[in-house]
Amino acid sequence: KVLAGLFMCFLFTVGMFGLFTFIAPLLITVSGIPTKSIPLILLLFGMGATVGVLLSGRLADWRLNLSIGLIFAAQAIIHLSFVLYASNAVAIYVLMFLLGCVGMAAVAPLKTFVLNASRDAPSLASTLTSSSLNFGVAIGATICSAALAWGIGYAELPWLGVACSVAGLAVIAFAARRDTALAIA
Repeated sequence: KVLAGLFMCFLFTVGMFGLFTFIAPLLITVSGIPTKSIPLILLLFGMGATVGVLLSGRLADWRLNLSIGLIFAAQAIIHLSFVLYASNAVAIYVLMFLLGCVGMAAVAPLKTFVLNASRDAPSLASTLTSSSLNFGVAIGATICSAALAWGIGYAELPWLGVACSVAGLAVIAFAARRDTALAIA
């Protein structure tokens, strides 16, 4: 179960930061946002991130597996919306706020999942969770960088987030099903 949690941390940040690493070029070249407006859009992301942090702890204390599943589903929808509406400047303002919100709302539930599964070594698990999140950032940026080098456009980069979110949903569904089976047995 610890490995499932670490893998979910990894998947979440691969999808999130694969897109976020190249968000300014996407906004400028695909959405047609003027360069001078990028700081405002990043501010919207930051405002969403603040809301996400405030929600994060509540989600972790609520129904943990369901919260993680909802966060992965929301991430998939937001990334798919980027694919569908990247050329719509108005939609981008809303999507950037939501991307920040979901991005930060995931942290406490994912960390709690790992810590709950590793009661014997919580300090090690906490460190590994941070490492998994950071490794996901690096891999997401690397995958999207390679995709751009292969000629894939900025507008297609959110597909990585969709794929990682669907994979994360599969992992949490498997972990939740395993918990249910163990509780019955």
